Amino acid sequence: MNVNAVKHILDRIRPSFQEDGHDLVFLDITPDNEVRINVCGHCQGGSCGASKVIMGLEVERALKKKIPEVSRVVVVTKEEVLAEGKAKAGDEGQALVFGEGR
Repeated sequence: MNVNAVKHILDRIRPSFQEDGHDLVFLDITPDNEVRINVCGHCQGGSCGASKVIMGLEVERALKKKIPEVSRVVVVTKEEVLAEGKAKAGDEGQALVFGEGR
């Protein structure tokens, strides 16, 4: 799968997330064509978990529309990102997995 194509799509949808105070960080693509991202930014009230679910589903829909070989999107938590040493990230929580390949 083409990493640049994935990044290009994320760059195109990023402004809609940024308008709500969030951002998307591309992490990597697994051998099983899972796109791993971190969603960072602020949450209003107790809606952080729901926001991440909705954002993950939106990202997956946008990616699969243009790149059908994407198997699913995994929203990786801040702790997981920092533990892996990949990047500086946002909110806390657990990994959220989308798609059929669970």
